[in-house]
Amino acid sequence: MAPHHDQTICQHFQEAAELIAQKWMPLIVHALRPGPQRYSELKHAVPKISDALLSERLKALEAASIVERCVEPSTPVKVSYGLTPRGRELADV
Repeated sequence: MAPHHDQTICQHFQEAAELIAQKWMPLIVHALRPGPQRYSELKHAVPKISDALLSERLKALEAASIVERCVEPSTPVKVSYGLTPRGRELADV
């Protein structure tokens, strides 16, 4: 690999690692390791986190391409969260 490519990979990993180091992030990522989960399942897996903070953390993980939000068009709408390939790599670390 070219040095520039290695530097880009290192930079992305560092950014993801800093994000994951924030409070609650490792628990959320760990809870998603088995597969996609609904919000209520995540809330149960990380019981002491507030709704507002869980929502905020999920949005930050989604913005960092670590978590993906999947919406199933149904009545009512079903939303689940799962790890992206990047998120699975990070979870393994």
